[in-house]
Amino acid sequence: MAYAGFEELDVYRLAERIADRCYEVVNTWRPLDQETVGKQLIRAADSIGANIAEGHGRYHYGDQLRFLYYARGSLDETRHWMRRVRHRQLLPVESADKALGVLEELAKKLNAYISFIRRQRKSSNKQSANTVAEESPFYNTAVIPQYSFGDAIAHSVDEFDEDRGSALPESSPDVLGEPLF
Repeated sequence: MAYAGFEELDVYRLAERIADRCYEVVNTWRPLDQETVGKQLIRAADSIGANIAEGHGRYHYGDQLRFLYYARGSLDETRHWMRRVRHRQLLPVESADKALGVLEELAKKLNAYISFIRRQRKSSNKQSANTVAEESPFYNTAVIPQYSFGDAIAHSVDEFDEDRGSALPESSPDVLGEPLF
């Protein structure tokens, strides 16, 4: 069985594109704006993908989930800074609104991925209540890219549709190669 790396996850790839785009945008600002809002925005956006990657490399589902929750916190911080960007008119309103929409899309994908990991953990808990370690260090991560964490967004663990394919919708910025915002 091939091991699927975090780089293959749609949710990670979108987080990476957002972080790179934030860096590009901030790099065009005046020094004061870069030092105040800009650095914070870049750090928060970079942290989303970093936490997804770190969680993916963890052995236990609980550790994976913990880092995904950190990623979600960094995503909310990124949204905060993007709202500051909008309010301070560091981007045109339309671009800032588009950026907030892309962040919302990422939030949906991240929540669906969290739901997926929760289900994986639940299905692996067929062990005795006294077992300390999980059964195997090799989770069936090869199936992760088969899910599109965003087409069917889960509000609870049971609402996610496991039959979705991995292809992004045709309107996705990832498919079209257009700037996110």
